[in-house]
Amino acid sequence: MWTVLEERLPTLGPLLAELTEHPGERDMTENLTEIARRAAEFYASSVPIIAALYAEPTLLKRHNEGLREINAGPRRPLDGLAGYLRAERAAGRLRPDADCDSAAALLLGACCQRAFLLSTDESEPPLAEFAADLARTVLRGIG
Repeated sequence: MWTVLEERLPTLGPLLAELTEHPGERDMTENLTEIARRAAEFYASSVPIIAALYAEPTLLKRHNEGLREINAGPRRPLDGLAGYLRAERAAGRLRPDADCDSAAALLLGACCQRAFLLSTDESEPPLAEFAADLARTVLRGIG
């Protein structure tokens, strides 16, 4: 199932790898905005697929076992984003005491929450506005 999600939905992996390899080269607000946009698109597209897994415990268990076998799953983008933020911190573009793991969890968690709100027909700001506002807010906290 995770392979299907990765193949068909917007991904963060290549972007996070590129940004981590070249910290300091691009505007951080733009980087975090793009990360938030892609993450929000991924979560919004995957909620219906993932919901089926959580409805059936046996299927969820088998899915989780498969994720472990291929070293995949929801922790990968979280670790990737935290790694990118640590690279920017090492490059001197974030405060030395910036908590990169928490910042990554806040950004991706907000994107996931947006997906759940959208799935219940809640009114949410347009994606571009949401992503830019979220990026600026996170960056203010750790920048």
